[in-house]
Amino acid sequence: MGHKREDLTAYPVLFWPVGSYLVIYRAKRLPIEIVAVTRGSRDIPAFLRQRAD
Repeated sequence: MGHKREDLTAYPVLFWPVGSYLVIYRAKRLPIEIVAVTRGSRDIPAFLRQRAD
């Protein structure tokens, strides 16, 4: 359903836009793991790096 954004991150996550938000998730797991729900206007690469630390 979602799509990779290799321009934003090398992490194995998919992105699904919902209005002005992004749902960031991992589909390789059952059930699907929601990594984050955030505003699409954020600096997504910095946001994901901060969450990984």
